[in-house]
Amino acid sequence: SALVCFREVRSFLGNPLKAGEGYAAGIGVKMSAAQLFPPWEPPPAFHPRPADGGLVQRVTKLTEFVARNGAQFEEVMRQKQHGNPEFGFLFGGEGSPYYRWVLYCTIHSLNPDLPLEAQQQHGGHHQQTAVMGGNLVEALPAELRSEFSGVLDRLNGTKEIIKASQRQFLQHYVHARGLAAMMLERCQQSSDYTKQLHLIYLINDILVHSVQSSASQPEVLQMVRDGFHPVLSAIISSAYAQSGRSEDAKQRLQKIVNMWGDRGVFGPETVAELSAGAFEGGQPVGSVPQAAAAAPPEQGGYPPQHTSALPPWQAAMPPPPHPPP
Repeated sequence: SALVCFREVRSFLGNPLKAGEGYAAGIGVKMSAAQLFPPWEPPPAFHPRPADGGLVQRVTKLTEFVARNGAQFEEVMRQKQHGNPEFGFLFGGEGSPYYRWVLYCTIHSLNPDLPLEAQQQHGGHHQQTAVMGGNLVEALPAELRSEFSGVLDRLNGTKEIIKASQRQFLQHYVHARGLAAMMLERCQQSSDYTKQLHLIYLINDILVHSVQSSASQPEVLQMVRDGFHPVLSAIISSAYAQSGRSEDAKQRLQKIVNMWGDRGVFGPETVAELSAGAFEGGQPVGSVPQAAAAAPPEQGGYPPQHTSALPPWQAAMPPPPHPPP
């Protein structure tokens, strides 16, 4: 399969992909964007999503790997897939313009389903000559990066703070990929399971609110989904590992993932994919350390006797008004 081939190439390059690790889990890896899109050339033209679902899947997966590993990965794939019609887009064949557009968008934290001009109108921060280097986080405007870092610094488990943080995220939804990458980075840097839970509660609030508002703002839901999908398994996996891979933590986190299916955030296949990526590799041991099971009261944490996956005010949120697409 294409995924097996991608993993083989990654291993060949000397950095094998770990279980459950998405492309954005490597946000510390610098991307050689200038090699792929020289700064003196205009960005590739917008190209709509092809009707061939298999082609879209291959393009999406390859762009994620190339964005993480750079131009060398693309070149090795060309060598290995020479003559393979399924990868004709690497050689100017069917899907080539779409591949170049999606690769550009993946590198620069853009939504491939919207023309560049539309995203400029929504966000006001993207310029036609997008940032030619760095990673998903570095591609964010410096002011927004600083602002959202402060949001994450202030995050705790209270309803008021999570709601305010959700609103600030959604004000900049066109940058969802970069902001989601910041949240992954913060989660992986944290040694506090409770703080990681607060981050996951914020993600849940963003996702559910986007579904509930999708009737009037469908483009927001699409961008938010696209932004979080690549990093959710890594975020859940990081919290699970920090808990000591306890059965209690696994059940709590699995309930949240399942809820995204119940509330129409993701379809069943995506929920299964997220679960497999989050919990594979290592059996749960022990229980959640008492210090990590609940936040201190002054931090707005949850009492130890609370057993729901989410705080009561989130667990009671109504389901979306329509089923998932």
